[in-house]
Amino acid sequence: LWLAIDEQGRLNIEDFDEPRTGQRLPSFNYQISDAACYVQTPAVTQTFVIDRLTCHLDPETGRLRLFSKAQVDRPQVPSGIGRFVFAAEVMVPRLRREVKLDGQINLEWTDLTLSDLPVPLATRLPVEQVDGLSTGRLKLNTRPDLDIDFDFFLALKGIQIVRPGMPHPVQVPDAELICNGHWDPISDELHMNAFEYLTPGVHLHRRKDETGPAMVIDRGSETPFRIQLAGRVRDWLALRREFPEIDVFARRLNTTLSGQADFSFQFEQHRSRDHLRITVDAGESHWLIPNHEGDILDAPAGLPKIVYLEVIHNQAATETLESALVLNIGQCSLSADS
Repeated sequence: LWLAIDEQGRLNIEDFDEPRTGQRLPSFNYQISDAACYVQTPAVTQTFVIDRLTCHLDPETGRLRLFSKAQVDRPQVPSGIGRFVFAAEVMVPRLRREVKLDGQINLEWTDLTLSDLPVPLATRLPVEQVDGLSTGRLKLNTRPDLDIDFDFFLALKGIQIVRPGMPHPVQVPDAELICNGHWDPISDELHMNAFEYLTPGVHLHRRKDETGPAMVIDRGSETPFRIQLAGRVRDWLALRREFPEIDVFARRLNTTLSGQADFSFQFEQHRSRDHLRITVDAGESHWLIPNHEGDILDAPAGLPKIVYLEVIHNQAATETLESALVLNIGQCSLSADS
């Protein structure tokens, strides 16, 4: 099976047309087995081995059933690696006007690279993967009013990417991402009810002491964006490798950090201002700031250490309206505000 996608993203499927009449083949039932699919675009060519593809359209009920199981043809990796499964059962108003859009869509993949993504998507990503694999799952439940419930899982392993303008590959930390929520495309509103991100350096999740979703995007409200998360630094050295900004900050202060720490993070974007609150409980961490004449700070693990930062920023004037910083180490307390 040969498919071609032009510069505008249109799919050329003339091979499905009936050559004598110019009409397309009946499309109520299709089944393809053990087929090689070659997808060609102006930028890249991709090959899939379709183990099985079944499509059934039922005009009587308006139901669409689709199942596909495929393997990406990559000669450089062992056979069996790079597979994905797609299954959908949806009520389609185009098949029967009386029914409303409703159904479920499931996509699962194992050991895929960025280059294994569907060609139209892969060619639009601003990065190029040079190594590593991903495994994931996406489940969508469609509703009659076009809103969608989603459940997503992604695991990354050994990923290295190259961005435009970067001379060397960047190592992406091995990670797991889990989230679920609700998206309303009509009102452009997204509620992420659950969120979890796990790497060797950090574990990030929705705050359990707060009600409401982990993240809300509602462009029509007075608070277009808000997020509330909590987490745990599992390893400071790993965290510095994963987030270079933290490493740069620690180097500027000549600070050595070890151990673990808990933190919470809240951010609200209002129409005229932004509000940020961060709390870090580093009682299980060791903080060391050395000096050639002696240590400026040596706060061992077990000594209570709390950092609190709050900032209110004026968007229109691009200035800070209010800020507060509180640092508690043992029985000592230092605060500053403006």
